[in-house]
Amino acid sequence: MSGATLSILAGLSAASASVLLKLAFDSDAVPRIFSSLPPQFQLGYFELSSRVVFFILGLLANALMMNFFAKSMNLSTTLSATVINSSVNYFCTAVLGYAIFGEALSTTWWAGASLVLVGVFLIARGTAQLDASATAAADTAPRRQPDASSSPARRRSARLVARS
Repeated sequence: MSGATLSILAGLSAASASVLLKLAFDSDAVPRIFSSLPPQFQLGYFELSSRVVFFILGLLANALMMNFFAKSMNLSTTLSATVINSSVNYFCTAVLGYAIFGEALSTTWWAGASLVLVGVFLIARGTAQLDASATAAADTAPRRQPDASSSPARRRSARLVARS
């Protein structure tokens, strides 16, 4: 997988974690979700156990995000990995918040988010082109043989000879 793909997966994992942890800790979210269930499942142990499950899943999603993010930084530049991860996380968290929790998103927000996504696309494309050109340059560059006179032992003996 490429660094950009791993950054996108990291952003999706982070967005999932934020939704799961909101479900775990928001006092209104869980009762709203389970309001259509029979009364014996709406309160008490069922609600508490579902919050614990959401919390554990949120922690696992965060662990996945950290794993994908660390791998993406190894495969691409730190800047592109951070920008792509943060942008995907921002956008997906807002869309999931709108879809699941009914959070309001203005037209201005949608316009700004669209510009962020265009910027992420340009950064990802530019990073891929830079990686390809760097690989091509490394393949065509002549290999330099190490100079035996530059070893530390050789330099030390040259200094001793120069002193005497």
